[in-house]
Amino acid sequence: MAAGYVDELPFSQVSDNELKQLLCNDGWHMICSNYELSDYVSKLKQTDVLKDLNFEYVTSEQMNSSVHSIGDTVEFSIFHLNVRSLNANHRALCQLLALLDFEFDVIVLTEIWSTNIESYRNILPGYNFYYDLPTDGKVGGVGLYVKDVYVQHVLPLYKLPNLSTSRVESIWIEVVKNATKYIVGGIYRHPNQKISDFKDSLEVILSNLSAQKSPCLIAGDFNIDISKCSVNKDTAEYVENLIINNFTPTIIMPTRITPSTATLIDHIYYYPGTYKSKNITMNSGNILSDLTDHLPNYTLITSNKVETNDRPYVRIFSPKNKLNFLKYLQACDWSQVYSEDDADTAYSKFIGYVTTAFHKSFKFAKLSRKRSRDKPWVTSALKKSSKTKNKLYKKWILTRSNSDELLYKKYKKVYSKVAAEAQSCYYKEMFDARNNSVRKLWSNLNEVCSFKNRKSKVNIGNLIINGCKTTDAFEISNGFNDYFSTVGKKLLEDLQHNNAGFDFRNFKQYCDRPVMDSMFVQTADVPVSELLKLITGLKGDMQRYITKFMKSSF
Repeated sequence: MAAGYVDELPFSQVSDNELKQLLCNDGWHMICSNYELSDYVSKLKQTDVLKDLNFEYVTSEQMNSSVHSIGDTVEFSIFHLNVRSLNANHRALCQLLALLDFEFDVIVLTEIWSTNIESYRNILPGYNFYYDLPTDGKVGGVGLYVKDVYVQHVLPLYKLPNLSTSRVESIWIEVVKNATKYIVGGIYRHPNQKISDFKDSLEVILSNLSAQKSPCLIAGDFNIDISKCSVNKDTAEYVENLIINNFTPTIIMPTRITPSTATLIDHIYYYPGTYKSKNITMNSGNILSDLTDHLPNYTLITSNKVETNDRPYVRIFSPKNKLNFLKYLQACDWSQVYSEDDADTAYSKFIGYVTTAFHKSFKFAKLSRKRSRDKPWVTSALKKSSKTKNKLYKKWILTRSNSDELLYKKYKKVYSKVAAEAQSCYYKEMFDARNNSVRKLWSNLNEVCSFKNRKSKVNIGNLIINGCKTTDAFEISNGFNDYFSTVGKKLLEDLQHNNAGFDFRNFKQYCDRPVMDSMFVQTADVPVSELLKLITGLKGDMQRYITKFMKSSF
């Protein structure tokens, strides 16, 4: 048969795995066993490039269990979700993140839309928000939430061009964590655009990034089903372009699942940079959530190196510790306080007893991962209900039966109503004027609705020292030390140089210039009659003014 007629045959553009899904009743099993992308990538690289990648579909509970097993070996973490309007789904997003006992370093959201976008700058405490919005409508856009404990700044150099044949929004951030610089990109590519035009634009950026030493992660909704790389020419060339520039796809299973299709259009790419020589393992997956019609994706970069944990220390005021506090107070010898005649001494002893008992009873403990992710309005009952909802959703995805769909949607309707009421009650109490001072109300308002990013660390990449520009961190540090430690000495040298010949001991040099047309009179030595005689000899207005002054004075 002529090659030109092949494309006209039924299922010519359908991959083997998709055809199996259409012919097999167990669609979920076929989705989970779709290794076309990983096989294609390994074939291109002539090696099993994804051998260190652990990918799986997980619920929020399974995700928590997986993170606990990894421990403190996570070097960097990234989360992505097509949120389909942050204005519409911000509450559900907060609920999902509250269920996870893990705090991602960067959260990438695509299709954030431009509706009320500034109102959601601080919905995630401890994160700074950056975004790029569409210029020709409200649909689309990409946003990045970055933990504010890291040094970070925007990299406009890598921004992708927005063309008529390749509409795209992108934003790039440099993040410094544990003395390692990471470049993180968020991309949203609009659907029904030419893949080849987007590939050409992205190739320029990827080649620049692959020439850097810094590790790089790119996440977003690309609207390119890379699971079809074996049957679609443009998709195959796109994947080849990634591999040539040493970027590895870490999401290898479908991310958008409908009753009739399963596509892999949400991607995360990883470039190791100088980490190539380190023992790096990637843990990634799709979280089974019904937040939108796209599944959330994540990638965790782990190594044998234990990272510094930034969870805060807190005091635990449990009933057991409160009872211990009471016992310590009862064991104190209060007679020394009662018998003291001096009030200051008695008070000092009293405070000493109480403080000692307090520190012994309520010792500092590192805040658990679970409690550090808690949202005030996401109660334990709401978490339990959310887990039940996710289980019903997973069951419906597995069985595709009408009864399971009905049960899931019915439960979801009740859950959404209860969750909205819980959040509403929390904020009503937060802004209740009867229970909060004016100062507290303004503080709460600034926390919830502030349109400014929180302060983050500043990274100084270069410094001019003695006319020479340097980028070495050690030289920059010494340059700052030398500058501030010699401020006083240099000021003194400048004063001495600019005022050579100036006698600092002569007080007259500090006085203003004298007024020549003036006089000083001591009335004890000069009689008034002599003064009047001198004044009458003056002419014009001067005589009138001085005469008036003399009459008022004498």
